[in-house]
Amino acid sequence: MIYDCVIIGAGASGLYCAARLLSSKALNAAVIDSGSRPGRKLLMTGGGRCNLTNRSIDISGYYTDDKDRLSHILSSHGSEESIRFFTDEIGLSLSFENDLVYPSTYRASTVLDSLLLYLKEHDCRFIFDTPVSDVSYEDGLYILNSDIKAKTVVLATGGASYPETGSNGSFTELLRSFQGINITPLSPSLVPLRTAEKDIFALSGKRVKCSLELYSDKKMQEFVAKSKGEMLFTDYGISGICVLDISGYAIRAVRAGQKPAIKAVLCDEDKVHYNLSRFTDRTVADALSGILMSELVSVLLDRAGIDKNRTVSGLNDREKEKVIESVKEMKLTVTGSRSFDQAQVTTGGVDLSSLNEDLSVPGNNGLFICGESLNCDGICGGYNLQFAWSSADLVSKGVIRCLS
Repeated sequence: MIYDCVIIGAGASGLYCAARLLSSKALNAAVIDSGSRPGRKLLMTGGGRCNLTNRSIDISGYYTDDKDRLSHILSSHGSEESIRFFTDEIGLSLSFENDLVYPSTYRASTVLDSLLLYLKEHDCRFIFDTPVSDVSYEDGLYILNSDIKAKTVVLATGGASYPETGSNGSFTELLRSFQGINITPLSPSLVPLRTAEKDIFALSGKRVKCSLELYSDKKMQEFVAKSKGEMLFTDYGISGICVLDISGYAIRAVRAGQKPAIKAVLCDEDKVHYNLSRFTDRTVADALSGILMSELVSVLLDRAGIDKNRTVSGLNDREKEKVIESVKEMKLTVTGSRSFDQAQVTTGGVDLSSLNEDLSVPGNNGLFICGESLNCDGICGGYNLQFAWSSADLVSKGVIRCLS
């Protein structure tokens, strides 16, 4: 059998590409996957709730090698187009939380089941438990594993995050024989960070709302990125959505030999100043207890070299300034991150700039790449799934043109 199109990878982008492809034209198509079931990583997205997209996506929320190409991909099939396809074609009921879009069941399994039912109705074939170790091109056909033949091939294998789902970065080996493709080294992203400062390890499990500023080194002269939200202290460093959002930038800096630093703004300086002026008979720790949790206050005062049991009235002006400076913000040095096992997405992959506009491989008519295998990753909040949908749609259009 010769397929019109074989999609390698039964993840979010692969399934969506197949659905978009078959919604446009009746084709002999198959989705092949190394695992025994589809959508394993999709089931994990959003803590199992599956944040499908974001209605106010800003391109600044992505890291990629080519922002212009990314803008083209997102504008060709944005959040509203994805919403319409899921509701009108797939039959999925959605819920909206401000700009965030979820299935009305708040279950990723509902999204997966709806996609699979749609593909079944459109006669898509699935081939499971079949890792693809080789892709070659002979006599106008692509040959996978020496026996699967197709007129076109879509690589949608994912990156390297959550490798137990089959997304292990093996696509780099598949593409090795094809010339002209640049692959940025893979690193974890949307991942908890390790820090050099061990005094925060005792705060493991505690959370604090803050705004984060990431700098390229300890001198904090070169600003890199910012985020805000709830930061979680761990026994190795920090986590939480605001940390995950800047993690990709931090890891790139570490890989470049830098020592990126984070400034976590914990509270308003005026509030600290007011409490120190108002509650002069209290201990320093008690005066600050209404602003930050006591365990965090203890760590911050230790950093400032101030005994937490001293009364505020016993502090001189210089010591008060040291308290204010130490409490309003915490400085942390990033040394690395947790592994791909704890990463939600991958940073790095096939550079957008090394592909044609329709995400086909130059000089290889009919070979396309979409999803997390591409060098594009975004912040939390539907950004990464929307890129999966957008890139998959663009590729489906390219496949149809190629077959016409």
